[in-house]
Amino acid sequence: MAEYAGKEGFERLIGSQGRNTPGALTTAIKNKPASLLLLDEFEKASRDIFNLFLTVLDEGYITDAFGKRVGAGNLFIIGTSNAAAEYIRKLVGSGIRGEELQKSVVNFVLENAIFTPELLNRFDGVIVYEPLEGPELKKVAKLILDKYAKNLKNKGIILNVTDSLIEKLATDGYDPAFGARPMRRIVDLVISDLIGKEMISGNVADGDSIDIIPGSGKEEYKVVKKTG
Repeated sequence: MAEYAGKEGFERLIGSQGRNTPGALTTAIKNKPASLLLLDEFEKASRDIFNLFLTVLDEGYITDAFGKRVGAGNLFIIGTSNAAAEYIRKLVGSGIRGEELQKSVVNFVLENAIFTPELLNRFDGVIVYEPLEGPELKKVAKLILDKYAKNLKNKGIILNVTDSLIEKLATDGYDPAFGARPMRRIVDLVISDLIGKEMISGNVADGDSIDIIPGSGKEEYKVVKKTG
């Protein structure tokens, strides 16, 4: 929601009389009244937008720039926020979990005026996502590698997704600030580049089966063609 931080962003949602333009949000709701609305990084939106959604959650409608009410009672609204991410990591690191963690995070958000109590109370629930740990990271790494292996197979290359590769990617691709997102970057840029170079050099060709051998350094990998 960072792009909706200013006045122009607010007008983009509900429209502008001066420019005689409809709002992106109000138009979308008119076309599809029963929709899922995701407010990503909601804390970055302007206070005007907070007030707008306070009305939506409380009254079930939006008033556009032309004074027309647009029914929003059938919207399923999810707001996400990274505002307390560092605080959550500290709490989890000190052993705080579950309901105690949830209460602490809500208090943190309110005490730091990230969201108002009125707005937060309008949501049916607040879910705190705890940082990913070893087993979860390996599951994510396997999903990413399996998908990449499937794409390679369509190009005629068989990639063996080994436990050692999964563990290496899970270790290299985790960043406390970004979660597991760097894993995809490693696969798309580092591993894919290595395989591409091996194909260009003629060491790997269509129909070959390959292993990716983890190196000792961070983001260090080696492509090995299986024979026999």
